[in-house]
Formats: sequence, structure tokens, C-alpha cells
Amino acid sequence: MNIQNELLNRLLDKYERSAHCLPGKNSNKRIGISLNEAEFPYYQQNRRERVEEVNMAIGKMQSAGLVTFQYQKGYEGWLIEKVFLNLDGLPNAYRVAERSPVSLQARELQEVLDDAYAQSGRAWVRRFIEDEQTRLRETFRASRLLPEKPGLVKDLFSALRASEKESQLMRVLSVQCFQDSKHLERELLRFLLSIARRYEPDIVAYSCQSDERLTDNEVLAQIGILRYPEIFEFCGDIALTVQGVSVPTALFARGFCLQSETLADVQDIRLDGIRRVYFVENRTNYRALVLRGIPSEVLLIHHGGFYSPPHGCLFRKIMQDAKEDTLFYFWGDLDLGGFQMLERLRRNIVPNLRPYRMGSSELYRYLKTGKSRNAEYLHRLEQFQSGTDNTVIRDGIAAILRTGVTVEQESMLDADITL
Repeated sequence: MNIQNELLNRLLDKYERSAHCLPGKNSNKRIGISLNEAEFPYYQQNRRERVEEVNMAIGKMQSAGLVTFQYQKGYEGWLIEKVFLNLDGLPNAYRVAERSPVSLQARELQEVLDDAYAQSGRAWVRRFIEDEQTRLRETFRASRLLPEKPGLVKDLFSALRASEKESQLMRVLSVQCFQDSKHLERELLRFLLSIARRYEPDIVAYSCQSDERLTDNEVLAQIGILRYPEIFEFCGDIALTVQGVSVPTALFARGFCLQSETLADVQDIRLDGIRRVYFVENRTNYRALVLRGIPSEVLLIHHGGFYSPPHGCLFRKIMQDAKEDTLFYFWGDLDLGGFQMLERLRRNIVPNLRPYRMGSSELYRYLKTGKSRNAEYLHRLEQFQSGTDNTVIRDGIAAILRTGVTVEQESMLDADITL
């Protein structure tokens, strides 16, 4: 053990956690370490060689103006009770310890954040940066949402900027940004997830009201980072124009799949004969409807849970190319999560979206298959209802509040469903 380095770094750590190190603060408290079993167990008073080794190191540090110390009463000249950092010799202490003052580290990190702020196009990322900048000014320290190393902080914002332009596979993005396919996953992933869960507005809004936690993959997809290529599933008589070639999907009576990477090549979507579009949350229900067969004027789309930006892009293309009199429906669970998904899709993409099989009649019909909810859940549902102007979902919500029961959409597959 290098006694001098060990003691000096512990003293500097204490100093940086004290009021001495806070901007605009003053303190008369001395920064010291007790040489007892709790704080410095290496200093064993019954082992002469240990005492002499530590005493010699402290004596050298005192001669260099780094520390002062005091002996235990009755053992003067032999057992040291406490060693104190000499605040007048701080620059020399940092030099000997080969570390940068926390104030200098804060300035360097502030420069990284200033640069990231100037280059970021996302309001929620800028809000996160503003919070970190304020914290740095007040405490000289960043939060745990940022890596300790400035180089990794730069990498973090490089990844956010790259995913801002378009959704990319995680390892492809990592290679493009860092020439290492696993660097993002290994060094940055936990920070990206924590920041997104706390600041990305759609994620925050969903998490505040839902009793279900979004998966890491759903969170990453929302900020433009995909672990795997996304698959879009739909069924209906539409035509995709891909690189100038029209691809009719009506030939695929059991459903059609499109990879997220292919979406960029889709120049046009024609929905000439489509009069009704159904977004279906649950894949089991989507597949069941497809296998039963759908009318020629219907387009059926697997919505999934918390739709990602690539899915949103496809939904917008369909919305833009649909005729003005086309009707849009959403079928999800008869619960808070289902109504949240409907409302998010309506608010962001499909303003005339209507609920399908999510009203009081369905809830009472399948009440025995439902799940009882506690008062806290029902309170969150009431809060959600008060925060939306969507009147067409009030019937279903009111039925849940009256009965205290929610129903999953899989329970409704026994019925003869007419699209």
C-alpha cells in the first residue's frame, strides 16, 4: 500500500464532499481522517512496523506542506490520532495525488455539456442538459445520470445525436459512432435508459399513469435505438410503391410483414379501396382476426404496445394516404394502458381515432373474466380521464370506475366480431 497516496486521496475525497468545495460556501471545519479501525484500519497500534510506516509517510507529507496531524493524548511522539488536510496547500496536494480539482473537472464537463446543448435538436435532451448544468454550477458535480469520465459523456451525447436523425440498430450505431459494435451497450446503455425514463415526455407520461413498466427495448426504440429490426405487420388490400415498383399486399391473405429498414424505401402507400382502418394492440387478437378473414375495405394493423418512432412513421404514411372519409379505430385492453395507447395515437397521429370494443357493453359482457383493481389504480384512471378532452372514451372508463374491473382484449375473441 502506498500510504501517502491512500491518505491524500481519502482527504481530498472528504474535501470534495464538504462545504469547502461548494461554490459560494464557506466552512471552518477541518478536513481530517482518524487513524482508527473504522477509518484507517491499516494503522494497527499493536504492530510497531505499521505505526512506523504510517508515521513516516505522514511526516513526509507534513514536511511538504500537505497535511498536519495530532497525537493521541498520552502517546505523544508515537501514536497519531488524526491527520488533517492543509487547505493552504491544496494545489500541491492535487499535484502529488495526480488528480484534477473537482472545480476544474466541473469546468471541463460544463464545456462538454455546452457543446452537446448547441448540437441537440431534442427539447427533452436540452432540458436534461440544463438540469445538469445547473447542478454543476451549484455543486461542481453531475448527477448519476452521467458517466464519471468526460470522454464517456461525449460518447453519450454522440449516440443521442446519431439516434436523433433516424432510428438505428444499436450495434450499427455503435460502430458508426465509436468504431466498436459493443461500446454503446457496454458503456452507455444504462445511462441512456435512465435519462430517457426520466426526461423523454411520452415515456414519462406513460410511466406516471401506467401500472406497467416499459421494457428497456421499448424505451430504447422511443429514442431511436433498436436492439433488433422492427417488424410491421398488417393485412389488407393496399399497394406499396417500393423503388418505383407497386407491391399489392392483397395477395398476402394471411398478413404482410415489412422490416423497419425497408420503410425508408417505401415511396407511397395507396389505400384506394380501404374505408376502415383498425389498429390492434395485442398480437394474438390481430392474428386471430387475420386468420378469420377480413373484408376487402378493411386494413388491419398490429399496433403493439408503446409504438416506436419507426411504427409512428408507418402510421403517419397510412394516415396521410387514406381518403378523408376513412374511419380509424383502435382496439386495446379495456384498461388504463389500452386507453393510454389509444390517446397517444390519437393525439400524435390519428386525430379522428375511435375506440373499438372498448366501451361499457364489452366490459359488462366480459366482467367475469376481468381483473379487479385497487383504489390507487382507479385514481390514476380518473386522473387520466381528467387530463384528456376525448369524450368518446368516457363510456368505457366510466364502466371501469363503476365496477373496479378491467378486461383484457384476448377475453373477447370468443365473440363473432364484425369489422
